[in-house]
Amino acid sequence: MKATILSTGDEVLLGEVDEKNGGFIARGLIAIGFDVIARVIVEDSMDKILRGLSFGLDNAEVVVITGGLGPTHDDLTREAVASFFGVKLEEREEAKKHIEAFFERLGRTLPPLSEKQFLFPEGSEIIPNDLGTACGFIVKKEGKIVAALSGVPWEAENMFNKYLLPKLPFSGRIFLKRLHTTGLREAEVYARVKDLDLRGVKLGICASPSGVTLYLKGEADSVSQTAEVLRGIFKAYIYGEDGRTIEEVVAELLWKEGLTLSVAESCSGGLLAHRLTNVSGSSRYFKCGIVSYSNEAKENILDVPMSLIDEKGAVSAEVAERMARNARYIGKSDIGIGITGIAGPTGGRPSKPVGTVYIGMSWEGGTYVEKNLFVGPREVIKYRATQQALDLLRRLLLGVDPFG
Repeated sequence: MKATILSTGDEVLLGEVDEKNGGFIARGLIAIGFDVIARVIVEDSMDKILRGLSFGLDNAEVVVITGGLGPTHDDLTREAVASFFGVKLEEREEAKKHIEAFFERLGRTLPPLSEKQFLFPEGSEIIPNDLGTACGFIVKKEGKIVAALSGVPWEAENMFNKYLLPKLPFSGRIFLKRLHTTGLREAEVYARVKDLDLRGVKLGICASPSGVTLYLKGEADSVSQTAEVLRGIFKAYIYGEDGRTIEEVVAELLWKEGLTLSVAESCSGGLLAHRLTNVSGSSRYFKCGIVSYSNEAKENILDVPMSLIDEKGAVSAEVAERMARNARYIGKSDIGIGITGIAGPTGGRPSKPVGTVYIGMSWEGGTYVEKNLFVGPREVIKYRATQQALDLLRRLLLGVDPFG
């Protein structure tokens, strides 16, 4: 069976808000055998939504819509779907009770104009929203299925996984596998796979600030066999599979080994600590994070001598090593990480261009410092610096190159 994904919203179309729902919806549909043929974004316009629905149902059996279920004048998904199928909107008591209970839990009264969210296409089945007020719905007619979800990503994902997926037919032929690598460029990854016999598996390669992901799509057995071949090729460059993040990987390794971590950051501005503490239960292994952005903070908080900074520069191997070592000491942790660099776009010079980042590691009995040169805008350099720091930590915990 085929499916299309339709995202609505002026803010999404104009790029004011990133479209974050289509990816997990596509992966979920593919996992139960659907062939996802398109993702479409349309503005908050009755005509455009109707055209999107028409395109979707002309080319697929299932359309999943996100957005347009709020209480305002430009939330038009209910009206568009009802119009498309030639049915009226009807008030649903269960939706009304859900919204009233939601605001009661918050200790707030029901806002004016919320009545719009009580309305659904006649004959539709409601999709509950555990995390917000915008309940979704499913319409089934003449072998076609249209499902509408909230546009808020965390609400949509919960509604999709918990309520919608179990209601969709299982096709069972197409399988998707993702292998996430870091430390190699896209061209380096391609060079290792370009001559492989893929056994009919479609292979996609996608680069991002976190690394390069290999997408495998095809019959389940063929995908499984190809994935095993790729694991043998890329070995420790693969840090996770099927959406698992590198911070989740190091969290599990730290917890299993009973080790703790502290970090000191300069150019990354606390992003490493942020990513580490995004994992639930991080208090078991994460001791502290220090953002020592200025030279004075490096001296006063981390005890990095100003004489060392003056001699070697704040962006240097020696300073990164001292930051890592003293973060470990201050946090009373088993491992310390220090990051110092030039995120740009200003501040670079020929000997230390923008993107120069030193990452220091300290543990009982050893230290390690690595010099990196990252390319991209400021936010990307910061992210890549933390990705590399997390990968060095992963490799240290696994005892593989450069620690094996």
